[in-house]
Amino acid sequence: MENQLQKKIKLPEQQDKWVKSITLSPYTTVKYIGKTQELLVTQSTKVTELNSLKTIEVGDEISGIHIGAIRCIFFSEDAGKGVNQYMWQGQWGCMAGRTEQELATAIRADGVKVFDYIYASPVNLD
Repeated sequence: MENQLQKKIKLPEQQDKWVKSITLSPYTTVKYIGKTQELLVTQSTKVTELNSLKTIEVGDEISGIHIGAIRCIFFSEDAGKGVNQYMWQGQWGCMAGRTEQELATAIRADGVKVFDYIYASPVNLD
């Protein structure tokens, strides 16, 4: 009998997609991710869950951000930290922000958020 906890086979990578809109399902979590604030001896990033959205489209105004671009990244495998899952195999995670340039540089390698953006995951682009 196979071990049911066996790791899933990793799906092939897919290139990021720049889209004009995404439709959110009932299981999609949408969050406003604020720019990281440098405090005296630490850093803080404001994260607010947004529950009432059904779609995100270029041209929308969400939490003070005029959406000018949406970038979606494919999840080839599941991933999470503790009990919080943040990647769902075969699904997409999408960042919506002011411009493509801001989204491409929104998160530094050390995790600092340089620009605020909206993040939705998991998203099905099919």
